Amino acid sequence: CANEGGYCDCPNGEVVYGRRFKTGQPGYGVETTLSELKETSFATRRGSWHCDYFAFGGDPLPNFFKKCICSPLSTPEPAPEPTPPWATVAPTPRPTGPTSEPTPLPTYLTSSPIPSPTTVQGCANEGEYCDCPNGEVVYGRRFKTGQPGYGVETTLSELKETSFATRRGSWHCDYFAFGGDPLPNFFKKCICSPLSTPEPAPEPTPPWA
Repeated sequence: CANEGGYCDCPNGEVVYGRRFKTGQPGYGVETTLSELKETSFATRRGSWHCDYFAFGGDPLPNFFKKCICSPLSTPEPAPEPTPPWATVAPTPRPTGPTSEPTPLPTYLTSSPIPSPTTVQGCANEGEYCDCPNGEVVYGRRFKTGQPGYGVETTLSELKETSFATRRGSWHCDYFAFGGDPLPNFFKKCICSPLSTPEPAPEPTPPWA
């Protein structure tokens, strides 16, 4: 339903908040299923909630990346009303009128492909992998407002207004890869910032030319 810091829309179910990845600490690789998530500490709330430890009254599993799963609530089927012994069910008459033509299937229009952006933004959220072979990964604050954060995400320039860390090339988006947490107690993300290639210096002109 949502990764940590997102919003889990689950109006008719129960939100389960717990461990996001199967392996490692804080976690990486394959994500947990609902049953695997429940093998470690987790928290639950009915309805739609922000996926963070404020909404669930605390952190059920510190130092691990977390996520939210919307688990539908099982609703028992109502028991059928008893049929009185004197009631008889009349047979359903067969239709005698002309049959209607089948409804044609709707035709969907295909949209043109979206062109690739010239710059890579929002490369990965915390705990994911940022593929940035020809650029610089900037690791810092994910959301503009709140602590740990919610709502509108930061741009590259807004991310750099608070503490951040950088590394060239592709990296896992976590504080292990960047040698520490540049902004504790805030949700973070990685942005791939392309490196500007300087123009080559002109060759010197020899004095005899």
